[in-house]
Amino acid sequence: MRAIVAGHICLDFTPRLPADAEIVPGTLREVGPMTVSAGGCVYNTGSALAESGIEVVLAAEVGRDVLGDLLAEQLRDEGFAAELSRSPERATSFSIVLERPGDDRSFWHHVGACADFDGSRVGLADADALHVGYPSLLPALAADGGRALLALLARARSNGLLTSVDLAVVDETAEAAAIDWTDLLARMCALTDVFTPSIDDLRSALSSDATDDATDVVAHAEWAIAHGAAVVALSAGSRGSFLAVADEDRLRRVPGALSLHAPAWSGYRGWVPAAPVDVVRTTNGAGDAHSAGFLAALLRGADPGTAARCAAEAARARIQGLPIRESIPQ
Repeated sequence: MRAIVAGHICLDFTPRLPADAEIVPGTLREVGPMTVSAGGCVYNTGSALAESGIEVVLAAEVGRDVLGDLLAEQLRDEGFAAELSRSPERATSFSIVLERPGDDRSFWHHVGACADFDGSRVGLADADALHVGYPSLLPALAADGGRALLALLARARSNGLLTSVDLAVVDETAEAAAIDWTDLLARMCALTDVFTPSIDDLRSALSSDATDDATDVVAHAEWAIAHGAAVVALSAGSRGSFLAVADEDRLRRVPGALSLHAPAWSGYRGWVPAAPVDVVRTTNGAGDAHSAGFLAALLRGADPGTAARCAAEAARARIQGLPIRESIPQ
């Protein structure tokens, strides 16, 4: 199986912070060493898919700068096939990841060259699936009502690829907040076979009120199914994830394993609890690992319950800093 993972990529700069770290103007505070690694959906999901045994090609836009060189070198060193367009005008995207022990992470993010990614140069030959990550952080992909995003998904479907999309939270202060995401996502779902956002991602895009209600999670998943998505695996943190699947007629139009196993998947609804975590090493990339675990299992022909459990186990492995390959069935 071969998957193309396209969209948002960056370098993550993660200082090791003490538990009581805070920003106080005019002071100096010692912290631990800085970890520099590839990040963003393209790398996080792509590396998790690769760990799960899926052949991966990474497609993204980076700057023609030192950070772009560093990112390209890391991908080469890790053995990834990567189609990186190099922008001469924009800097490579980066995130400063602020994560105190025991706390969820927060990000300071520069979109940089990702702003130019529109999917037009993504090669689709000899692939089984296309996974697109974080359109809200890809201005060119989301512009004009998501014209480029819809074109990329339509092109993938015409080439016989399963289409998969993940979201990021829409920053209320960013240009992306001005987009009519309800309309864009409604049209996107009709071209999306597998949709794997978190409930926070989807609520922010649809401008929904945040609640801690399982019924609300189910309602958001049903919204995506009603607008044409074939499979929705909606993660909800410690609550677990909710899986909703369209009817058999919709599944028959999905290339590959999902079409072949349509009767086993058709109409499925169910919660899968989050896998228990013994030690929290990091929450960075956990949602991407969840998407990758689910997609890898689906591509191999797993039943819906197994695919959802593989997603939970992949997220658990990422949080605990364990190898994903040893955590889910191959």
